[in-house]
Amino acid sequence: MAAALVGATVLGGLSGCVSTQQKNARAKLVAERTLNGRRPLRIAGRSRDVRVLGVQLVRGRRGGAVVVTLFNRGPRALSDVPIAVGVRAPDGRRLPLNGGRGRDWFQTHVPAIDAGRTTTWVLGPR
Repeated sequence: MAAALVGATVLGGLSGCVSTQQKNARAKLVAERTLNGRRPLRIAGRSRDVRVLGVQLVRGRRGGAVVVTLFNRGPRALSDVPIAVGVRAPDGRRLPLNGGRGRDWFQTHVPAIDAGRTTTWVLGPR
């Protein structure tokens, strides 16, 4: 019985370990996102796998937010999906809200959308 408890304690302690390779991979991902955030967002066209189900503007005393509901109709999960939102000016021009330089990665990308699932993405005030 004591051996079983020691074994369970050792296994429980090992499950929380993070390898150097995992730490480096995470640091590399963060660095790439930071560098890419310095460039303006460029999207070549619409995704075949992602469908926009709805867009809403939420207003508050300190600004507003754009709420976008997306559906992944593709066969596999997607990650780091670029997203561009904007408004149309009275003269018909499109004015981007999140296309400029210096944006945080998650102001221009949806973290993940599982296959066949819906997710909500929010662009809040800067």
